[in-house]
Amino acid sequence: MDELKHRAAAGAAYLDRVEPKWADRIDLTRLDLYKHRDCVLGQLYGHYDTGCAALGITSARAEDLGFFVYYTGNPQLVIKHYICVDGHHHGSEVEWTAPAEFCALTDAWREEIQQRRCATRGRIVVDSVGAAELEGKALQLV
Repeated sequence: MDELKHRAAAGAAYLDRVEPKWADRIDLTRLDLYKHRDCVLGQLYGHYDTGCAALGITSARAEDLGFFVYYTGNPQLVIKHYICVDGHHHGSEVEWTAPAEFCALTDAWREEIQQRRCATRGRIVVDSVGAAELEGKALQLV
C-alpha cells in the first residue's frame, strides 16, 4: 500500500501546480475515492471523468497520480435490515463497500490534504532579524 501513498503524493503535487489551494476545497467527511462525485476530482470538478477531461489526463495517468486505482477484489454488497423490538421488519438499506485498495487510497489522500492544510494554517515565519509571526501576528521568541 506504500505505492498508493506515493501515487497520492504525486497527484497532490500535481494539483499543487495546476489548481492552487485545491486541498481547502475538499470535504474530508465526503472524501471517498471509490465514488466518482466524492473523490478528489469529483469534489473539485463535479465528477471524476470531468476532472480527468479538465486536466487533460488519461485513465492511465490518473492512476499514476493516485486519482484512481485498478483493484483486484470485488465490492461487497451489504444489505442492512431494520427490525423493531416487536419483530416486525421496518425496511432495509443496500450499500456497496469499497475494495481495500480504494480505502487505502482514500486514506493516503486524506493524509496529503491534512498535510497541506496544516502547512498553510499556523505557519510560523521567522525573518532575517529573528522576528516571528504566526498568521500575521507577532510572536515573542524565547
